[in-house]
Amino acid sequence: MQKFIFAAAILVSIAESQILRQGKCPLMITAQQNFSVEKFSGLWYEQVYTRRFSGLNIRCNVEHFTQAGPKNFSLNSFFHSEKSESEFHRENITYHIRGIGEVKQSANNSGILRVTIPKMNVTSDVWILETDYKNFAVLWNCVDMQGANYMENVEIITREKYAKNKVLLNALNVLPKKKIAKTNLSYAAQTNCPSYEKQLAKFNLTGDALADD
Repeated sequence: MQKFIFAAAILVSIAESQILRQGKCPLMITAQQNFSVEKFSGLWYEQVYTRRFSGLNIRCNVEHFTQAGPKNFSLNSFFHSEKSESEFHRENITYHIRGIGEVKQSANNSGILRVTIPKMNVTSDVWILETDYKNFAVLWNCVDMQGANYMENVEIITREKYAKNKVLLNALNVLPKKKIAKTNLSYAAQTNCPSYEKQLAKFNLTGDALADD
């Protein structure tokens, strides 16, 4: 997996998706002001992500944020990979990645998160570009590379497993406001998903509607 990561809904995309662009990371990108870890805590479903090139065909990605302090949190990601099924002849393979993080100190308590995945020994910053806490959140990460290039990643997560079109449109409209391109985005699969109830219970997390009827 790549060492250049997108950390937050992150945890799957941490090593799986980023787009190489010319230039340096934009300096004028702003994150959500007065960000609240408490309001952001809970279950989120991945809906849109920067295209992945690993071939793992990741789907059914969910993220659970748990507040661990005024500016600290833990983050658990659960996802499924169809390629693993076909290659290793195993069904219902569930992957779990755990991260820990904190809100970086800033004048306006901006939603810039420093997320670490201990098992991978990687740390990266992710911007919560905008969230209403109840419906959607738009996340962005950027890493300058050697030379005149940078890697960036976008992810949209929602509270509902099957997000309404209006919610997705509102989230996607955040990108042009921040002068971030919508290119190389894909819609996530949240259908025919395995149940993650046992995994959530193991880590004392709560969730609902985690499996299809």
